[in-house]
Formats: sequence, C-alpha cells, structure tokens
Amino acid sequence: MKYIFFTYEGRCVPIAKHLLDEGQEVTLCLIEDPKYVSLPNEKIKEKPEEKERRMKTGEGIVNRIPLDKLLKVLPSLDRDKYFLFFDDNALYQIAEKVAPLGFPGNYPTKWDREMEIDREKAKKFVKEHYPDVKVAEYHEFKTIKEAEKFLNETDKEWVLKGFAPDSNVVVPSSDDTEIAKDQILEALHNNPKLYEKEGFLLEQFIPHPLEITPESVWYDGELIYTNVDLEYKKIGAGDVGYNEGCAGDLVFMTPTDCALNKIAFPKIVSQLAKQHKGLFIWDISLLVDKDTNTFYFSEYCSNRIGINSFFTELTHLDTVSEFFEAIVKKQNPFVRSLYNFAVSVTLFNLLHEKGSDLAKSDLKILFPLDISYYVWIYDAYIKDDIYYTIGSSQVMAVTGRGRDIIDAVNHAFDNVKQVSFEEMYYRYKTDFLDTYDTSLLSRYYYLKHQQLIT
Repeated sequence: MKYIFFTYEGRCVPIAKHLLDEGQEVTLCLIEDPKYVSLPNEKIKEKPEEKERRMKTGEGIVNRIPLDKLLKVLPSLDRDKYFLFFDDNALYQIAEKVAPLGFPGNYPTKWDREMEIDREKAKKFVKEHYPDVKVAEYHEFKTIKEAEKFLNETDKEWVLKGFAPDSNVVVPSSDDTEIAKDQILEALHNNPKLYEKEGFLLEQFIPHPLEITPESVWYDGELIYTNVDLEYKKIGAGDVGYNEGCAGDLVFMTPTDCALNKIAFPKIVSQLAKQHKGLFIWDISLLVDKDTNTFYFSEYCSNRIGINSFFTELTHLDTVSEFFEAIVKKQNPFVRSLYNFAVSVTLFNLLHEKGSDLAKSDLKILFPLDISYYVWIYDAYIKDDIYYTIGSSQVMAVTGRGRDIIDAVNHAFDNVKQVSFEEMYYRYKTDFLDTYDTSLLSRYYYLKHQQLIT
C-alpha cells in the first residue's frame, strides 16, 4: 500500500518516516496556506519566521508535494493502492474535497473540527447523548470586566477555557479560593486580546480529578477496537507546571464491551461512525471525581489522532504497516500483539533563540539505529543523514512496551537514555512509577478497582 499524508504542523511525519523505513512509498503534503486549517470565523496569524520553520517539516525525511499539484494528480491515481491520511481535523476543508474520490483513508469533517474547538457545542452534545457523564457548571464571558465581577461574587473555584484555538486552559494550582481567583485574573489580564477575541468560559473546578481518555476506532462504520489513553499534560513531574499538550502517556487496549466503554461510547457514537467513510476515531476526555465516582466531560478530539497517544498505540505492534493493512480489511491490528501496555515520554527543548520566544533551532539529535522504531520525531529535518531540530518546544516522543506497565516504563526509559540533544528535558522515570493522586498508575489502578476495565 502507498500513503499520502496531509499535514499543517507535521505531527504525522514520524508515522511517515516509520513507513518509509519499512519500505513503503510515502508522500507528504505540507499545507502552506493557513486558510485551509481555519473555520470561517478563525483567523490564524503566522509570523514569517514561524512559517519558515514550519515549512522545513519533513525536509530530508520524506518526499513532499504542494497541495495544488497533489489535487491535480489525485484523480488519476489507483484508489486500491493508496491510503490518504489527515493528521488533524483542522484539515477538514481538504478532506471533504477529496473524500468523494473514494480512496481508503480518514476524512475529518467541519463538524469534527467544531466538536473539538466549540466548547459550548460539545457540552450541549454531551448533555443530550451521554447519560452517565455530567457537564460541570460553566459561565460564558465576552470581556474580562464581566468575568472579574463574577469572580468577586462567587465562593467557588473555576477553570479558565478560551474559545480561541490558541488560548490556554488555566487550572488553578491552589485550593484556596482567593489565590485561585487571582491566578485566573492574572491569566486574563496577561492575555486580554487572546481571551476577548472570541470569548471564554469559566468552568467549575474539580479538585484533583483523574483524567481518562477512552478511544474507539472504526472503519466504514464498523467498530474495530477500543483503548484507553492516560496522559500527563503538564511538563513537570508530580503533575505540576504548565500544560504542554503531552509530556507522556500510557496506552492499553480494552474489551469493547467493558463498563468504561459503555459510559464513554453511547449509541450516538456508532451512529456518527456510520456517517464517516473510512477510518473514524472518536474519543472523549473524562475527568473523574474519585470521591463520588462521578464522570465529568472535559473535551473531544473528534476524528483526529492524538499526540503522543497514536505513536504509543502503534508501539504495541512490530510495524506501522500492520496497522493500516489490518484497518482497511476491518480487522483489529492489535489482536496478535504480545504486548499489553505501551508508554511514551516526550523530550522537550526548553532553550530559546537569543532575544526571542522561539525555541532554539538546529540542535543535533543523536540516537542509535537499533531503537529507531521507538523514536517518533516531529520537530526535525535531516541534513547529511543527521536529525536537527526545527524549533519547537516538543521535539519527539520516545516509546516502550511490555506485558505489564513496569516493563513498558523500563523499556521506554532504556530508550530515552540513548537519545541526546542539548539540554534535553523530560519527566523522570520515577514519575511514571509513582502513585500520587493523578499519576498514571493511580488512574490505572482506579479503573481496575472500580471494575471499569478488565
């Protein structure tokens, strides 16, 4: 099978590189114009130096083709030989344009994109279709002045969530109501244009919740497999610091009929899957109050791969090709896997260019070839057979696998030890084996103890 990957930020490049290493033919379509990843009311501004860096994605790693040229040749290609892969639901405009050509692939829609970034729409959907999941109290605001008045009149703690795609989620780090209020106000006043651009909401704060993300994967409306992703989003060990998307995770497969899936995937999900041709990915991030065993809705990442979770998922297999070849046949690629658990560790570049907020570029990345299957680099280009960073805080995920969680963690960190670049930062191994309230192990043990998974 041949592959064509569509990307704006390059998060699919590690998958493409693995397929190339396996002898597959791969082409990368790197989207240049941000208009193709914007909803009608979105305005994505990109500085020239940011675009210059982004357009280096995959350079020297995979053959690249411009979008306009690809759209001209696609209709003439053999539909039985190609798989089209969109690594983000923001690419829905292109996906909806090429879906009628009938290639196997995944095709996010505008609705999928809205379910991820339109928090109000997502919450209403959960209220209507998820009987076992609650939506925490929330209030919407257009101005900081309105929010400030509200915060001065309430005795509860709140989480700040902006509607603009580039706005941060701010979770108070203190259980003290006044301190928590000050942290939210500080975030608002530090970025007034960002939060007032499209508005924001304050959502009821749930103390020390366990975040759990069940995922279901479908092909042509047929359920293929389910799994759970337990993710560290904050950069620091002990779950402290700022959010960095993913600092590491644990992924394991689940029986499709387990108790957790009955909560996470009500009937509406199979109806959605039947409306999507090809590969369809549906997950839901849940916040669990373990004192009351109450499930609260957090967010959707509708019909797109997770970073790092998809890399961690694929680590259960011996080749990436196995995944795609099984999926198009509507077969579960993981049924013959010898590994029950896989773990990822994100390696960060916290250095900055002098006098700039941009991450330092052109750092040499070294690792031995014998661990290349467990190395997923998404911020790099290759020159003279050597990897160099392009200039993002997140450089790569390094994965490991095992029959139990301890084996998977040990394997992942054995691999991490063999990777190097200047001032490399990551959460240490002890953090992956700890059992503090929100640790990966504590979340896994909670699911087992409550018999939500088997």
